[in-house]
Amino acid sequence: MDAFYPTTDPQLFWQSVRKVRDLEISRILPGHHELSVPVDIVGRIEKAFRELSREGKLWQGGGVFQYRDFQIHI
Repeated sequence: MDAFYPTTDPQLFWQSVRKVRDLEISRILPGHHELSVPVDIVGRIEKAFRELSREGKLWQGGGVFQYRDFQIHI
């Protein structure tokens, strides 16, 4: 997840992730890497954003945060 561009607001990015999480997704077709992305990754990404927010780390230029099978770069 790259949300590090100067014009990207990490809070708004997180809001978009929550909207996607609430959809009934049967398959994710990414524009990069491999096609076998598990659908539950959206919920795990949302949880990571929630944790970063709770820890006060969800701000522009906050860094790179590594998780099991993804990273968030803000």
